[in-house]
Amino acid sequence: MTFNELLTNFFEEKSKGHKEREIGKYWASEIYAMKMGYLTPSNFFTKKKNDFLGMTRMFSGCLFEEGYRMLLEASKISFTHEPKKVLQIADGVELTVKPDFIIDNGLVGEDFCGEIHECKLPFTPLGEKYDLQCEMEFRAFNLPVKLIKFSFPFHMEAIRFEPKEERWTEIKQILTEFDKKLRKRYERT
Repeated sequence: MTFNELLTNFFEEKSKGHKEREIGKYWASEIYAMKMGYLTPSNFFTKKKNDFLGMTRMFSGCLFEEGYRMLLEASKISFTHEPKKVLQIADGVELTVKPDFIIDNGLVGEDFCGEIHECKLPFTPLGEKYDLQCEMEFRAFNLPVKLIKFSFPFHMEAIRFEPKEERWTEIKQILTEFDKKLRKRYERT
């Protein structure tokens, strides 16, 4: 079996049991793609096929997350892995938020630097994708948020997130506008 086949099998197995997408139910991880136009009403129900490079990056992130979990357990630090909350954004519009960890009354999200040349230390500020993600995590759990940036060889740096009311308003607007367009496209009146 080739490495590509192993990765494909891993992600196919991991996706078993995932619910089909539904109008009105969205994941925090989709908001940036909605904003940038990568996720549209016309492709919302289309299952995305992972390319090899994407799978290697996602798997690297899985390995770093597992390594971090092992460090926490070895250090006897209490944590909750992938807690989930559903926020009611508007009538019939739900947003599911699932950060990586809750540790010491704070949330921890993670990012893996996919290219070694991108991983210059110290890391730059979060970037819009992670600003949006961390904002939703803060709003769902009302806890301080840090993003852990991993790089190779193993290194991690925590970046504190600062919530902003304007960003939260923008997220709700992106989501409700997307939902409205999706309903217009697929629901019969």
